[in-house]
Amino acid sequence: MKRILWILILAGCMKGSLDREPPVIEILSPLADTIQAPCLFQVKVHDNLGIDSVWLYSKDSLLISARDTLVAAYLYEGRHSLIARARDLAGNVAARTLEVVVVEGERWIWVDGNPDDWRLELTKEDTLITDGKEWGYKDPEGDDTGDGDYTYPLNEIFHGTEADMVEFRILGVPDSERIFVLIKLAGFDSLWMPFISISFDLDHVPGSGNMDGGGFSELSISSENAWEYTVHVRSGELVLYDKDWNTVPSDSQVFFNPEEGIIELSISTSSWSASPWDKPVYLTVFSALEEFGHAREINEVASEWYGGGGTDGETDPDVYDLLFYPSSLQPEVLSGYTDTSWATLPPEAAGEVEFDR
Repeated sequence: MKRILWILILAGCMKGSLDREPPVIEILSPLADTIQAPCLFQVKVHDNLGIDSVWLYSKDSLLISARDTLVAAYLYEGRHSLIARARDLAGNVAARTLEVVVVEGERWIWVDGNPDDWRLELTKEDTLITDGKEWGYKDPEGDDTGDGDYTYPLNEIFHGTEADMVEFRILGVPDSERIFVLIKLAGFDSLWMPFISISFDLDHVPGSGNMDGGGFSELSISSENAWEYTVHVRSGELVLYDKDWNTVPSDSQVFFNPEEGIIELSISTSSWSASPWDKPVYLTVFSALEEFGHAREINEVASEWYGGGGTDGETDPDVYDLLFYPSSLQPEVLSGYTDTSWATLPPEAAGEVEFDR
């Protein structure tokens, strides 16, 4: 009888100690009924023990699910019936709802590998154009020959298109401190194949930044276009460096769409020491094949995993394609190396863009 009594008392204590307090959902944005795009549906969830899951919906469509206390999803233009649901570790559930209308605001790019939100029509090759916001460059297909006779590795997984840039688009959004980029290649099957370098010269003071193309590319950038920041896209990721080769932490994004040959980027500039807004910015962009996070070597004779047409030394540029420079002149520039020095790009091998507020 005493044992049964103790069991009943213990069960009662355990029942009384169960967490019955639901999570609290705090809506951080939107905070108005009508807002401009781009915008976030962002919530912060509080609980006395911990959060199991959070779900964000627009009407009946799930926007995102996560196991975190801070969750956000982008909202497109239109009318939204938003729902935030949260469940804590004890199974208690809470929900918040709101109605909001998202109207057209500043230009924004969704980093999803879909080119439909880029508007500029590119028709003329080897020409950098703009509509006042978006900038674009159409590069001739098939000019990925480096110094004129570069070839791809012999392994059948390479199709001879993985470093052939055919389209480049860029858009700056100053209010959000972001630069969006779309690069279209003639074709690639795997995320590890392309290596793309995008360098940003923000002051255009000769020699004030870094002149190394980086990524073991064995290519020098002109003193006039010495860069303050450079982005390397490789192995499915985006890495941002400052001019001293320090990795810059940021919430930048990258999306690879091999089916359409597209790589799409969102580069956060919030931690940049120099502003890219309301002034000319000079871009140097080149492509290579990737190997272990850097440009894959190009030798004199192609082999299974290395391209040919270069030299077996360490001075020929491991670069297949350039932007912002006439494709007919590219071989002459990239063949300007010697046994002891790298090729150096001329000042004209940079694209001048401007991101106005």
